[in-house]
Amino acid sequence: MSEKPFGSGYFGEWIDDEFDQPAYRYTCDQVNDSKAETVGNPVWRNLTDQCHQVGNDRLVGEASNYGYVRVRQDEGGAKFLNDYIPAEHQYSGGFGYLTDGENDLSTFYTGNGYEFERIFGTGYIRKMVKSDKYSIDQKVFAPFGDDPLLISQVTIKNNTKVETSLKWIEYWGCRLNQFSFRSLIQAMFRKDLNKMSGIRRKFAKKYIDSFSLFGRQGLINKKHFKGRNIVEKITWKILELVYASIKTGTMGGKFRYSLPEVSFEDENPPEIFLVSLDAPVSSIKTDGNTFFGKGGAGSPDGIHGAPEYSINAGDAMILEREFALNPGEAQTLYFAYGYIPEDFEIESLIEKYLVDLPGLFKRTVETWKEDNIVLDIPDEPWIARETKWSNYYLRSNMTYDSFFKEHRQVQSSPYLYMMGMHLGPEDQVLYSLPFTLNVPWIVKENIRYILKEMLPDGRIASVVTGNGMIVPTLMVKTLEHPLNLLWLVSEYILSTRDFQFLEEEVTTYPYEGEIRKPEKIKDLLQKAYNFVTGFNIGKHGLLRILRGDWNDILLEFIPAKYHKAIEEQGESVLSSATAAFTFNLYAQLLEAMGEMNKAQHARKEADKQIEAVRAVWNGNWFRRAWFSDKLGWFGDKELWLEPQPWAILGNCTTEAQSKILVSNIDKLLRVPSPIGPGLASDTEFKDPGELTNGGVFLNMAGMLCWALAGIDGEMAWDEYKKNLLSNHAEVFPELWYGIWSGPDHYSSVLSKYPGHTFFDKSILDKNEEKAFFTNFTDFPVMNPHSHMWSMYSAAKLMGVKFTKEGLMLKPVIPKEIYSFSSPLVGIIKTRTGYSGWYAPLQSGKWKIAISLEEQDRVFERVKINGIEAPVENDRDGNIIIFGEGSKDSPLKWDLL
Repeated sequence: MSEKPFGSGYFGEWIDDEFDQPAYRYTCDQVNDSKAETVGNPVWRNLTDQCHQVGNDRLVGEASNYGYVRVRQDEGGAKFLNDYIPAEHQYSGGFGYLTDGENDLSTFYTGNGYEFERIFGTGYIRKMVKSDKYSIDQKVFAPFGDDPLLISQVTIKNNTKVETSLKWIEYWGCRLNQFSFRSLIQAMFRKDLNKMSGIRRKFAKKYIDSFSLFGRQGLINKKHFKGRNIVEKITWKILELVYASIKTGTMGGKFRYSLPEVSFEDENPPEIFLVSLDAPVSSIKTDGNTFFGKGGAGSPDGIHGAPEYSINAGDAMILEREFALNPGEAQTLYFAYGYIPEDFEIESLIEKYLVDLPGLFKRTVETWKEDNIVLDIPDEPWIARETKWSNYYLRSNMTYDSFFKEHRQVQSSPYLYMMGMHLGPEDQVLYSLPFTLNVPWIVKENIRYILKEMLPDGRIASVVTGNGMIVPTLMVKTLEHPLNLLWLVSEYILSTRDFQFLEEEVTTYPYEGEIRKPEKIKDLLQKAYNFVTGFNIGKHGLLRILRGDWNDILLEFIPAKYHKAIEEQGESVLSSATAAFTFNLYAQLLEAMGEMNKAQHARKEADKQIEAVRAVWNGNWFRRAWFSDKLGWFGDKELWLEPQPWAILGNCTTEAQSKILVSNIDKLLRVPSPIGPGLASDTEFKDPGELTNGGVFLNMAGMLCWALAGIDGEMAWDEYKKNLLSNHAEVFPELWYGIWSGPDHYSSVLSKYPGHTFFDKSILDKNEEKAFFTNFTDFPVMNPHSHMWSMYSAAKLMGVKFTKEGLMLKPVIPKEIYSFSSPLVGIIKTRTGYSGWYAPLQSGKWKIAISLEEQDRVFERVKINGIEAPVENDRDGNIIIFGEGSKDSPLKWDLL
């Protein structure tokens, strides 16, 4: 792999594109290269399909190495607007065909040329196809911002010595595929979850397509829902009753249609459009079956068909443009494909994109450079590349929810694309945390979204699906969600000083159908705190485990007969260690707000949890959980990672315990694994090293990196690099996922398949009938975990910690030269000193405490906002800086 940039893997190589942005040049011939085949279930996707995320703040495009792009849209319920079903002549779209009447060239792989180059870029996929006579350069990109469309920019060049008449055919589909949780239940009770894909696609045929012209430039597709018949309605009512009776595992309960608009699927999907932006078209077709015919996407029968304006039947959107090119001449064509949300008008949307079309692509890619979080290490440049790339991937995962009226990040991967679930406010918190440093409005929208999911007693719903449907799940009985909410809001306010946000009012979800009154965010936050502290303490003083704390193993792997006792008696060391950290952070927020009595209460509760966690130290590590009087302690013989970093971060460890704990984590979990720590040193459950049964979860790996940064800087730096995608690509170069994006977990060294993500082993025998339907290999990328942690952990390696007075810094990267930059805070180390800045939203005088290694404490003077002064130190040896700063006028400092 030494010939390529570090972290390139087998399937291509990292490059800098023309805008000096990171991009991945995909070079594998997946049609003929057996290494391109993923272990997975073909009912969900082509096993050689490898995809890249093309998105903005509104939609997400799943761009395939074959050249097609499936567009995900979430208003009304998550769905693909343009499904990929080759057997039914549905090919998603985002590609096209060039013909001179005799010679054809395509941007659908392999393209019929002698060269087909693919580049996965920041906001785009680029396909460059060449034949002896012509070349095509097609860029499909999502314009930066909140507009619901993709742009297809197609540059065609005549490489012949004669003038040539040409035709370009732009194709996009419009067959829906809704990520319906209803279809999961229907398949579950048929005892064949693999039928879920077929159920969804059958449901898509309940919509009648109609088309209208957008002048002479394009098409608008509208869908009318035919409704369900009486048998389907009765069957569903029965399934609801059965589902409500489930009492084991994590699922089960009564569905609540709290408002008339709440639904599992979008029965009134938005109109979809395809428009030629720069000129009228010569032909419009909507019959994909006739167009593709026997030749399919590779060589459609209709390429040489006569022009027509047929808009009465079909579910395809095909526009044709005719033009002539002189020898050596090139021409660029522009198309827009998207949908029309309820607050948009197609006329004004299209008009917006008629201004400076030639500069649109450059503006889009250049804008992604702004407001980034970047860790730059001169002698390891791949780290800056990955943090820049992660900025793009994390933000472009965002979509808009028209029910909650907020943008949000989601888990994606199988959780959404297969199970149909916007799963886990705890993960939504994690994906929001980096944005405290660079894009505050995203944090606020995610916080409002989570608060709107709050139930009357302060609990937070675990899963949302469709249009505002709260999925009944027993995991709603967990303390993880309110604890993580307290963490996020406290960190956001302390970092940005946006105290006015706490005064905003939010109306929470009408869970039982009751009308909820608006409440201030600060009051809802206190309600979440009260829920955690109100009654949830077990006999060991630890917070109760209820129906789970994070790890599904606690209920999924333990026999159902013990579940009731666990819910009644079980206690979570993880929850208590998390609470020790979170309550102290929340107390700082309350003190900054002037709520001294509440702050004192939170600190006392933190102290109780610290004491309770310390009591379960077994001499080597902290136990994992108390299950029940019958089952006793879990995690005494094996080291389970989850509570350990939080115990360090929550100040539950003594200095001696920290050294012992870190040594054992290093020896038992870190050293054996080349890609980050496994969750367990050993496990008595079936399939060790898989999923939460000892797998490598980026969530917990990131927490460990953060905890190590306060104890052993070199180990933290090593852990950070181990957790990055680039490292996974070096260790497992022939796994395409784990190069430019990945899942939330990999199998650990305890597994027979380390480095892979989870898949049912029946797949290896080509036995799809028996295979577990949630093979993570079927949607193994576009999960935000690997991207958010590369950004957030970089801040923790700087020791970034916000306090009620300002900011603490403790940089630990063992390098002579580096820089960490974000709009909110930055730190630069050179061979001669340190400098940095702090730019909170609110203007004020802030205290920055900088902790350096003893050999670095050689500074005598400091420059604060350009004014030189003697260095001040506190009793711990920290350098103390006081100065004015705000978003528009950062507090800047230099140690001299």
